[in-house]
Amino acid sequence: PGTPSEALRRQVTAATAGGMRLKRLLARANEALRAGGVRPVLLKGYGLGARLYPAPLLRPSSDVDLLVAPGEMDAARPALLSLGLLPKPESDDFYPPAYRHHEAFAGPGGLVELHFRLIANWGAVWDATSVLSRAISSTLEELEVRYLCPEDELVYLALHAANHMLGRLGWLYDLKLHLRANASLDWDRVMAAAYEARLPAPTFYALDAAHRLVGAAVPAAVLQALA
Repeated sequence: PGTPSEALRRQVTAATAGGMRLKRLLARANEALRAGGVRPVLLKGYGLGARLYPAPLLRPSSDVDLLVAPGEMDAARPALLSLGLLPKPESDDFYPPAYRHHEAFAGPGGLVELHFRLIANWGAVWDATSVLSRAISSTLEELEVRYLCPEDELVYLALHAANHMLGRLGWLYDLKLHLRANASLDWDRVMAAAYEARLPAPTFYALDAAHRLVGAAVPAAVLQALA
């Protein structure tokens, strides 16, 4: 009623406008990278919303996340610069380069995080090479795109949620909807990906929370093995 209703309406309007802006940025960045010979993998964001949610903009996002091979960074940087995006100093610049996983580019159109690793945290690095070899080609509203294979993506979403201390319930809901959309998931491959990343414990942390709090269909045997 009243004021809470109006506040919610303003928030939804702002989130929708922001999502449409990022959708345009995603399309431009994907096109520019492909023109430069780089085929990025879409992480999270609008692409995830389009695949898992009833409508893409129901999943709020604040930036565009793209994964490329480390050796493609020299070609990818000028592609993003051509869009008027400039390198954005990161708050984690004090980390040694070995423990960073992306470079950020920002401009009037928004923020793009260009990942050259899936994640670098808890003293471990999940390299992009193997997951890129398993990535799948797809389309997103007539765009040619690539996504992580379902098993890698589940582990990545779990690690992203764990990295941020499960700060948003929506990140756990992502895991629930991912499992609904991928009923034939290869759980042995999921566990292999968690161990490939050398991060089974944070993977367990997020999947167990998603199972307990939002009813994500994670088999008990998988949780036991990761724990």
